[in-house]
Amino acid sequence: MKWFLVLLIVIHSTIAFALPKQTAQGQQAVSLQLLWKHQFQFAGYYVAKEKGFYEEAGLDVEIREFNNQVDLVGDVQRGKSDFAVGRSSLLIDKAKGQDIVALFAAFQQSPLMLLSKASSGIKSPKDLKGKRLMITHDAEQVAEVMAMLLQAGLRNTDYEHQQHSFNLQDLIDGKTDAMGSYISNEPFQMEQKGIPYTILYPADFGFDMYADILFTSRKLVDEHPDLTLQFYEASLKGWHYAFEHIEDTAQLIHEHYNSQNRSLDALIYEGNALKKLAFDEKGYFGTLSPEQFESMAKLYLIIGALSPNYDIRDFIYKPEGLMFTERERAYLTHKGDITICASRDWMPYQGFKDNNYQGLVSDYMSLLLGKLDVNITVMPSDSWPQTLTMIRSGLCDIAPGAMATPQRGQYLAFTRPYLSMPAVVAVHNRSQFGDTAEELADKRLAVRSDSAFYEILVNRYPNAAIVPVASVSDGLRRLETGDVFGFIDAPASISYTMQAEHLLDITLYNSLNDQWDLSVAVRRDNQILLDIFNRIIGTLSPQEHNGIANQWLNIRYAYKVDYSRVWLVGAIFLLILALVAYRYKVVAGYNRQLKFMAQHDALTGISNRNKLYEYLDNGLELYRRYERPSAVIFFDVDDFKQVNDQHGHNEGDRILIEIADIVKSTIRKTDQIGRWGGEEFLIILPESDLEMAAVLAEKLRATIEQHDFGLGTGNLTCSFGISQVQQADTIASLVHRADKALYLSKNGGKNCVRIAESSPQSA
Repeated sequence: MKWFLVLLIVIHSTIAFALPKQTAQGQQAVSLQLLWKHQFQFAGYYVAKEKGFYEEAGLDVEIREFNNQVDLVGDVQRGKSDFAVGRSSLLIDKAKGQDIVALFAAFQQSPLMLLSKASSGIKSPKDLKGKRLMITHDAEQVAEVMAMLLQAGLRNTDYEHQQHSFNLQDLIDGKTDAMGSYISNEPFQMEQKGIPYTILYPADFGFDMYADILFTSRKLVDEHPDLTLQFYEASLKGWHYAFEHIEDTAQLIHEHYNSQNRSLDALIYEGNALKKLAFDEKGYFGTLSPEQFESMAKLYLIIGALSPNYDIRDFIYKPEGLMFTERERAYLTHKGDITICASRDWMPYQGFKDNNYQGLVSDYMSLLLGKLDVNITVMPSDSWPQTLTMIRSGLCDIAPGAMATPQRGQYLAFTRPYLSMPAVVAVHNRSQFGDTAEELADKRLAVRSDSAFYEILVNRYPNAAIVPVASVSDGLRRLETGDVFGFIDAPASISYTMQAEHLLDITLYNSLNDQWDLSVAVRRDNQILLDIFNRIIGTLSPQEHNGIANQWLNIRYAYKVDYSRVWLVGAIFLLILALVAYRYKVVAGYNRQLKFMAQHDALTGISNRNKLYEYLDNGLELYRRYERPSAVIFFDVDDFKQVNDQHGHNEGDRILIEIADIVKSTIRKTDQIGRWGGEEFLIILPESDLEMAAVLAEKLRATIEQHDFGLGTGNLTCSFGISQVQQADTIASLVHRADKALYLSKNGGKNCVRIAESSPQSA
């Protein structure tokens, strides 16, 4: 009986979470947890409740003020709160595995800033050196401030970090020099007291962060989509009303939600200040974009709050309905029909069979345009120039599978990519190819004349012979005859044609380290259509992406058996079985060849060169945007050939594995180690200058020299070269300088560390 009662309690708890609670009036009871005390910061939710927007949606919403016992994410995950307002650090929670969904951001820029008295002389972040700074110790909550300080060259030892009292009087009385504050609150109080002040606002230094993100659990979204959508739409309606009627909303808060005893003037000031942060550049409220989240993630990488292998996919809520502006709805109503200029021959991406438009791009267009109440007309195009002419003349509205280039951008505007895949080079197996981009620089390379990569490659490899071809089939045939060294296209189109035309002995390489990003292209003067397509592309779910990919990127074979001669059935069956087995073997071989996207070295388990290129590219982007220091260590094993010759390659492999393990146990979590090739390794050190890199390299050198590798022939040593990212650096120049320093280390007697010249060198 005891266990039966326990079981009933568990079942009741599960049902209580799974089913929305009903009020006596038949409304669904919903709870919203705020992240702070009542103020204009949460105005939209108060308005939605007090003006009846929630009630109209059938919801009875309880708005809960914050207290120190609240665990925003944990309470939502456990069902204690249905919805909550969270900080931008929700992105970290998502990356760490919390199954949460972001519905919208109340503010496109965080109101957080550093406030100081004008008399302090603090006018820039650099002026905070040696000063007292009162801000929360949780770096995740103040990431934009920490990044601003790092950009100014200040580390946490360069200023006195004080515990935040949340009492503005401490700043006024001189107990601190700068205080973390909200741009919508504390400045008003300073003005009321007649005290001149200075603001250091992270957004002014390039650090934009979403703030006050409405979120819920994936469980609630999946099990109660109607409730989620109703709360989402009613809340948006409340926010729009709040910012359209700031004084009335402030009065409402002053009368019903004024737990902090704010004056009406203070609430109005807060409302006007927050309105400036609430709308995106196109005037939309609540916008969440994957691109901005990626930018925020890189900022968290800078402060070490996020692992480089983060995954924040499926984070943004995709409501069932699309919300367009009145101007966009009027455009679609008047338009009525969208005309597509489609390529005839680029399968499995797009093409025609029996006059039917088909392929992966076709399915994307059906899905996207199906979200709009418009008709679709498809016009075949034989070439990119023809497509461009048809769009410019108005015969077509869009090119559905286009890739942006500077030349194309003169006439067309491109949406965000809806599909990305690597650009690969197909090489015949008889060719000698080491899988490096440098080897392609003087080769004869074929590429479809319609391809965006034709324009890209002509500029990238001025010494190579770039041969335009009419189709994938044409390019592969030229490859087979030896007319060209390689053919460049997308992997699925090459694989599709190889199997359709039974082409063997061809291998695909990811040497270009480039992406084929497919977008929708429209005329440059049709901004409204561009906005509409960007909106509907943003609603695509991972399930929709996977459904299309699985349909077109899986290989299927159908065999037709002739039963007219029964006595041949057995023989035919065996023959077909043999053919199927052979074809399966061939296809399996192609699939193995297509593992160019693998990210780890098979021997050591650390990153391979392709993954290192990705880390290096991210590091350079962070430097260009935030000017944060970053360094690389390039090292190899001294006299490694002798190890292989004397002890065999198995022992050599064991040595490389042990060295990789030593490095992994020594470097920071934010550092990256990879195998560059052979006995060469590369370490990427974000937030490190030459001095810090040299300290680590010397530590590794000594550790490896002292390690017993069990060879019985003396100590094993390594030589190290170091370079730091400079303004004009590319991946090639950065690694080249480190390699050059490694060469100096070798010539200097080995088992030592050398630092590269400071200026970038061309590789």
